[in-house]
Amino acid sequence: MKLGANLAAAIAQGGEGTARALAALGPELAAALPRSADDVNELSDAIHAPAPPPARRFRGGAR
Repeated sequence: MKLGANLAAAIAQGGEGTARALAALGPELAAALPRSADDVNELSDAIHAPAPPPARRFRGGAR
């Protein structure tokens, strides 16, 4: 779990440190998770979220 520890330490350095740590993992991740030419992105790029409830409207004086 050295890779995880390195990444966790990089997160404390901020966005640029995290990006450098992730980029450094590229070769190891590529070897562990090979990609072929016919791979398909199975995750939708669209975000499916329910619509927010309608706004409540003021309908009269205070009680």
